[in-house]
Amino acid sequence: MARANEDVWNDLIREVGERRDGVGMGIDPGIRDVVAGLWGHDVWTAASCQGHDDRGCPMPWVEIEGPWPAPSIRGLGIEERERWRI
Repeated sequence: MARANEDVWNDLIREVGERRDGVGMGIDPGIRDVVAGLWGHDVWTAASCQGHDDRGCPMPWVEIEGPWPAPSIRGLGIEERERWRI
């Protein structure tokens, strides 16, 4: 990796590591590289999780944020959500 690219990557990793949500939780360590890679390509994320064996979803996931203002899919029915599936 060229030095400039390495500096950009390190800046992204630092920014992801510093980010906190509304309740003060950071981005899970197991998904930070994925989120940083997305941000580095101007793909913005709304939420993410590395997955947990003891609660919630057991696999990693990332919710991609669309164009601003982004339409929220949280209140949509299953059929409407399927149209937004990537």
